[in-house]
Amino acid sequence: MTRSDVVHEKTVPALDSPDHINCERWKLDAVKNNKIVKNIISKIESRNSKFHNSCISCEYCPNSGLKGGLTSDSEILLCENSLKSAADVETVLSHELVTWSRRHYRLLIWTSCRNWLCGLK
Repeated sequence: MTRSDVVHEKTVPALDSPDHINCERWKLDAVKNNKIVKNIISKIESRNSKFHNSCISCEYCPNSGLKGGLTSDSEILLCENSLKSAADVETVLSHELVTWSRRHYRLLIWTSCRNWLCGLK
């Protein structure tokens, strides 16, 4: 997925929109306080000092069914207009962080049938 597949600059609301403010607040809270998110980020940072919280971005996504994604530039996008709670952000962020780490470190053992099935999701 490319950034332009998810985000259309012409339709981006102001950075002071309630959706953007909530998404940023929930993102920061998840990064600081959610045990799962913190653990995944810690593992990523222990292998790659290039990962930074700035790699996680709250954006407006015109596809209202999309909650987040990983761009070809390895940026994690959180779709601010689709995320309605801190729990939504924590779930999507955890999923995308795992996807990010799989892409960069190939953490799965591909001889395992279970991992092949997970990789197909």
